[in-house]
Amino acid sequence: MWSNGKQVENAQCETCGLWRYKLVPGKGPEQADLVLVGEAPGYHEAHYGEPFVGKAGKTLDEILKKLGIDRSKLYLTNACLCFPDPLRAPRADELKACRRRLIEEVKARQPKLVIALGNAALRSLMNNYRLEISKQRGGIDWCPDLGTYIIATYHPAALLRRPELIHDVMRDFRRALRFLAEPKSVAPRPEVVTGIRYRVIRARQEFLDVLDAVDALSPGRVAVDVETSSTDEVLSVALSWQPGEALVLSRTALSDPVVVTVLDRWLSQRCVVGHNLKFDLRHLWRLGLKSVRTGWDTMLAHYTLDERQGVHGLKYLAREYLRAPDYEAEIEDYMRRGMEHCPEDLLYKYNAIDASCTIALVPLLEQELDDNARRVLHELLLPASDILARMEEVGIMVDVPYLESLQSKLAVELEELAAKCREAAQYDFNPNSPKQVAHVLFDVLGLPAGPDRSTEEDELLRLKDRHPLPGLLLEYRARQKFLTTYVRNMLAQRDAHDRVHTTFNLHGTVTGRLSSSGPNLQNIGKNAEARNMFRATPGWTLVECDNSQAEIRVLAYYSQDPALLKAIENADIHLMTARLMFRREDITKDSPERQAAKHLSFGVISGM
Repeated sequence: MWSNGKQVENAQCETCGLWRYKLVPGKGPEQADLVLVGEAPGYHEAHYGEPFVGKAGKTLDEILKKLGIDRSKLYLTNACLCFPDPLRAPRADELKACRRRLIEEVKARQPKLVIALGNAALRSLMNNYRLEISKQRGGIDWCPDLGTYIIATYHPAALLRRPELIHDVMRDFRRALRFLAEPKSVAPRPEVVTGIRYRVIRARQEFLDVLDAVDALSPGRVAVDVETSSTDEVLSVALSWQPGEALVLSRTALSDPVVVTVLDRWLSQRCVVGHNLKFDLRHLWRLGLKSVRTGWDTMLAHYTLDERQGVHGLKYLAREYLRAPDYEAEIEDYMRRGMEHCPEDLLYKYNAIDASCTIALVPLLEQELDDNARRVLHELLLPASDILARMEEVGIMVDVPYLESLQSKLAVELEELAAKCREAAQYDFNPNSPKQVAHVLFDVLGLPAGPDRSTEEDELLRLKDRHPLPGLLLEYRARQKFLTTYVRNMLAQRDAHDRVHTTFNLHGTVTGRLSSSGPNLQNIGKNAEARNMFRATPGWTLVECDNSQAEIRVLAYYSQDPALLKAIENADIHLMTARLMFRREDITKDSPERQAAKHLSFGVISGM
């Protein structure tokens, strides 16, 4: 068949409307271990008659350069050879018309691996036009028609729209390189789920006998996973020393002090692995396993590789690295209601699979860590995890009488503020209702509304000088938030000993800063009214301290910038920056300009 006046072997050009446009053939050596397949030529490719020479091609070149891949040794082609004018993704009928040509063209290069770049390439190679790159990428799958393996990832053009996808693309390319070097090193591991072999332990002697058998294997590492109820009680604990093998200790077994003592001693002699092990450690300590410490953590290891939020969950990593099927589906309802409602057979199986996936992830994540990521993991994150677990377990004491008094005071204050709001508006309305507030502001008072009639803080600030009501509403909302978010929340979340236990998140920010949740103890106001909510444990003293300009000093140490070093040695760096920013020498330590300079300095350090 032919396209644009050129013969194209194995293509059904007469069934495709693209044949009248510019054809861009593949390029590369006759034989290539690695073949890259894109979607279709773009404007620059059509102009120069060569694949991957436009903006997406330059992005691809940057990726190849970072990984030390010689482009001249690759074969590059597209799922459709002809340029779709105007530029768009190829349709299924167009992919089908060009598919036989693509298969024969790629097979002729005798590749060991093919990288499918984008949806069109993936669908055409796998002959499945419903596949989605977001769900399939990263997996190494056998392609029967090619007689070789393919790995799918995002097209470089996608990175121009969503730069954060570079993490996924780089990981997929590295996985491809490891596969070429050692195919078995990145083989899919669905058997960690589908072929799981586990034994449930319910009695002491059974546990001791099994532990002797496991001990004979001398595992250096053992994954631990704890399942808990909605009331934070331990339901079971799973141990896995190799993928697909696990022990699950029932609640009955864990109630035996001998079992707990032996398990504590056994785990203390091994490298304990977990996924967010900080959570499991707190529950193990409560059971009496006081000697267990973090040896390795798959969640923190992945965080060193990819700091984005929402990509560190165990199920996500199991799918990403192990190609594991969705094993959470059959217990989703119980997870919402509480795992104490889950039938024991499902609970124990789920617990075993979690531990099995965790131990299977370790070598795969390890091989992705470079020297710097390994240093961050072992010198910073893992040691900090145990310290933070202890801090979470201890918690902080709240002053209950003070909080109750403050709650009553704020309730009265809010009633008074609500009355002032109604008086200012000369209209009866509920200040907690955004709909009623919008009606009063824009219909009753006639204040200028934004396009969506928003009553959010920025809109109230905009209207503050036009009428007294917006300012009163801001004050009302601030006091209402303080009452609900802090005062009532602290009272509700305290334990029987009047202590509040937050969760410190080592993996929650892209800057590496620590965050806190449930409740957030890192966002308490600086005023005395807020700080007085907390008190020292009887017999102890609360001490507040702060590292002076710590981040700036770390930046100066690592950069060794002469001007920065000199400024830190001789002056208040934030004050010095403020005077440069505002070109004024009268700025003092208490001036708001210094705070603005501080925001700038920290923003730059955090990648602003």
